[in-house]
Amino acid sequence: RHPPIVESGLAEEFPECTRRAYAFFERTQILSTEVSQASSAYLYETEPMRTKYYRHVSKGGWPFSTSAHGWPISDCTAEGLKSVLLLNKLREIREWSDRPPMEEQ
Repeated sequence: RHPPIVESGLAEEFPECTRRAYAFFERTQILSTEVSQASSAYLYETEPMRTKYYRHVSKGGWPFSTSAHGWPISDCTAEGLKSVLLLNKLREIREWSDRPPMEEQ
C-alpha cells in the first residue's frame, strides 16, 4: 500500500499537500537532518548520555510520533522509508525549489 497522496494520483492536483507530507517525513526522521537535530532529543545522543542510558545511536529511522521520541520503530521506519522513496519520484517533490535538505543515506 502506498501513501494516500501517491496512491490516489492527486499529488499533481494538490502539490502543497504533497510537499507538506514530505516535510513531515523530513522533520520526524530521527536525528539525521538539521531539523531533527534541533530537537531536544539530540541532547541524549551525545556519547556520555548514550553511555549513561545504555543507548545505541539512533539515526535515520522513524518513531511513533516525532524525532524527539528518539527510538526508531521498525514498522514506522519501513512506512516512512517507503513513503519518502515514493514521494521522491513525484515531480512536485523533485522540482520543489525550497525542498527540505533530507540527506541521502
